[in-house]
Amino acid sequence: MSAELLARHGDLTAVVTDFDPRMVESAQRVLAPFGARATARQADATALPFEDGRFDVVPSCGMLHHVGDWRTALAEVVRVLRPGGRFVGYDIVRTRPVELLGLGTATMIRPGELREAFAELPVTAGVRGSSLTRFSAVKRWRRPGSPVSASRAPARRARGCSR
Repeated sequence: MSAELLARHGDLTAVVTDFDPRMVESAQRVLAPFGARATARQADATALPFEDGRFDVVPSCGMLHHVGDWRTALAEVVRVLRPGGRFVGYDIVRTRPVELLGLGTATMIRPGELREAFAELPVTAGVRGSSLTRFSAVKRWRRPGSPVSASRAPARRARGCSR
């Protein structure tokens, strides 16, 4: 996903992360053609190694169910986003059909938990829709105090991916 975005948008920079060093090595190979515009780093989603307010956008691509303490990971996302920044993502939601299919894990988010978690964070949350296997919005929100509308795209600066 990051390589596709970088290829389409010449002014975009990206920092991608993964907990697994082997995945970081793989990402480094894929992102090498983009030079200084793309960096891959090992990171724990519950303790991101970035300063406050660094990123405009943090995408989360099916990773929250892998994080034992996903609420702390959400708080870290809020910390590293600039005011007006957006967290955009998807994941598997723990529902009865998912459990019956044997796909559920103990750390999987249950319907409603995401809204509860966002309510405890300093954000304007917009969780949209759900299906048996994903929600279409840990989606768009902004930190309070932002002059940027939640429906308008932020200026392109550094981007991050928390995985």
